[in-house]
Amino acid sequence: MQDNKTVNITQALKRIPNRFELIAVAARRARQIQEYEAAVAKAESNYRNTSTLVLAQARVKNAKGGSKESKIETQLKELRNNPINIFVDNSVTKDKPTVVALREIQEGYVNKEYLDRKDIYDQITEQTNSFEEVDNLVQSTSEPFNEKAFRDAKDDFKSFADDDDFDLDADELFSFINPTDEEDDE
Repeated sequence: MQDNKTVNITQALKRIPNRFELIAVAARRARQIQEYEAAVAKAESNYRNTSTLVLAQARVKNAKGGSKESKIETQLKELRNNPINIFVDNSVTKDKPTVVALREIQEGYVNKEYLDRKDIYDQITEQTNSFEEVDNLVQSTSEPFNEKAFRDAKDDFKSFADDDDFDLDADELFSFINPTDEEDDE
């Protein structure tokens, strides 16, 4: 009689008949599991290695922005609150990610389509988060653009560059394109 926790390749081949595709799917899933475990381990290590004083200072600094925890604590909390779905119980055996991936395939929880959908979802989530970061950055900039201050800084830099006889054209570094001019060119 076969143990319930033993991975049987023939059972996995019933789910994914092509051996090469089985290996590719298992490797891809194992990589996902391993990356998640590494991220959690790194976040926990950062939290343990950060002194209480540094965490307290970060909390005070972030409290001004509305957050009451440090970035390290936020990252660890996010990883713990949004775990990767591991469909088989691995708490007793603590198998390697490859074995866990094969067991998930054997039991029918994971296939190529599932991994493709998960990758697309992760990409969309990542893009959405980056768009939100840009929006937050734009909204946090409360001062309007001061063209006079920009031109003064450009002139100061030009005089500095001219004094030291660098072969540097400051106009290339400080080219100002008015957003309304860009729209007119189109």
